[in-house]
Amino acid sequence: MKHIVILFLFTIVSISGFSQSEGNTNDLALEYFQKREFEKAAGIYEQLYESTALEIYFNYLTKCYVELNDYKTAEKIIKKRIKNYPSDLKSYVLLGSLYGKMGNKAEETKQYKLAINKIEENEQQVIGLAEAFIGLSLLDEAELTYQKGRKLFKDYGFYNELAKVYQLKSNYAAMFNEYLNLIEINEDLLEQTQSKIQSIIVFDTEGAIKNILKEQLLIRVQQKSDVIVFYDLLIWLFIQEKDFSQALVQAIALDKRLKGNGDQVFDIGLLAVSNADYVEGQKCFTYIINKGADNEYYKSALVESLSADFQITTSIEIVQNDKLLSLSVRYEALLNQLGISSITIKIIEEYINLQAYYLNAIPKAVEMITLGLAADGLSVNDKDQLRLLQGDIAVLNNEIWEATLILQE
Repeated sequence: MKHIVILFLFTIVSISGFSQSEGNTNDLALEYFQKREFEKAAGIYEQLYESTALEIYFNYLTKCYVELNDYKTAEKIIKKRIKNYPSDLKSYVLLGSLYGKMGNKAEETKQYKLAINKIEENEQQVIGLAEAFIGLSLLDEAELTYQKGRKLFKDYGFYNELAKVYQLKSNYAAMFNEYLNLIEINEDLLEQTQSKIQSIIVFDTEGAIKNILKEQLLIRVQQKSDVIVFYDLLIWLFIQEKDFSQALVQAIALDKRLKGNGDQVFDIGLLAVSNADYVEGQKCFTYIINKGADNEYYKSALVESLSADFQITTSIEIVQNDKLLSLSVRYEALLNQLGISSITIKIIEEYINLQAYYLNAIPKAVEMITLGLAADGLSVNDKDQLRLLQGDIAVLNNEIWEATLILQE
């Protein structure tokens, strides 16, 4: 038993020592390579490759001989690699690239075709080969590789991979076609796809790329109106452009098709208002209101619609007093209808500001604060906000001591 333990420890130490030695040797080879001392680097990489057969050493070794213009030695090494590892199709790409450097275009093309024709193992073999082509900017060959893979492995599809190739080729129509086909068969990938599209269109300052996607989506929602994910992506695209009008058109169409509760329309309304597009925001809220009082967003839509009116009325340079008075009446009517609650806290605060800062009706503002603080329907945070308003109004009314007491409280 003692001898076994000693042998085991000796083995571990030996392996550890070998790994450390290999690492040091690799560092030296890399140093020579980076200094462009390719002959010295090649000698070390040849030893490393012969002892490990690792692909990384093979790649560096062939690069060294290519840099030294010793194409015959590089060819010999690559061919030996192909013989030993015939399923590693990336070696065919290296060999083809080498023939290209040697000026043998026919043999270069032959090796690329040979690599593609030999695809048979699995999806990873396809991806590895295509990535090798991409690394050499051979995008047509990468496309052919994925197309061959799609025929062989129908369950995988290579949608993302082909989309990447088309992006590199600036063929955005084909790229978007792949992404749309992907989310059609797997709508769970919508967010992931949106993220990829976002990273592309963020630099599309003139909108040409977005227009390609928009055209494809408009066609798809007409031809495949039952595929909801196309509506979702189109609405998302319009929102990215802050085109809330078109986003609303599509959201309403989808809501009617699904006999929905208007949740997406309501969210678009909130986004529109937060981007100061109060008109489109109100259209969203009006759609919800017209669904009737039984709708779960009905009360919130009433609140948001009135709030949007407040923003419209008070955002102009010269505010008309008659519109402010009309707005005050509407606030009072809606608060009487809905009562004091967390749903209406927004218009309660706006009503207080309207009375105190626009209509100079501080007693009305104070009265609403008092009612709010006494109400059971408001949270602690809601009431804290009212107390802050109470302090502000006390300062406005030159009641500094009262304001101090309120803020301390």
